[in-house]
Amino acid sequence: MVRHAPLVLMGTLVMGVSATPMNLFDDGRADNSTCPGPFVPVHGYCVFLDHTVKGTWQEMREYCQSLDSDLAILSSVKFYFESLQYLKLTTTKAAFWIGASDLDTEGQWLWIDGTPVVMGAPYWANYGCNNQIQPAGGTNQNCAILENYLSYYLNDVNCSYKANPFCVM
Repeated sequence: MVRHAPLVLMGTLVMGVSATPMNLFDDGRADNSTCPGPFVPVHGYCVFLDHTVKGTWQEMREYCQSLDSDLAILSSVKFYFESLQYLKLTTTKAAFWIGASDLDTEGQWLWIDGTPVVMGAPYWANYGCNNQIQPAGGTNQNCAILENYLSYYLNDVNCSYKANPFCVM
């Protein structure tokens, strides 16, 4: 069965979103997680947005792994939306690495678990004079980030950029 539903993210109506119930909208996770500190529950996941440390994409991935977690995989629209709400409540003017890149093959964006990243709405930011949908950085920008000035939609940046980690267990 396929659901067709309007979806509002960050105040923008995204039309024509279709997904199977256990695919894009429902990842099967419970909403009542108990998380070890400093992690907090967000839509059944344990999330830690560390504002005290910054580093490259690889450094922040290793940092998350040292906490028995990894960079965030936002493949579920529901978890992505809940994460955006949490970011808006707890963060000001910060950028966070997430677990997506096209490091292996240019233009083939994958989450760190090997699943493809959905391109376009509702995930990727529109940016610039031409309102160009990201990712548009070519071979120089291969890692995904959530940046406050783009309302925490996905953006591709150089992997050596310094940002905070968005760790999830």
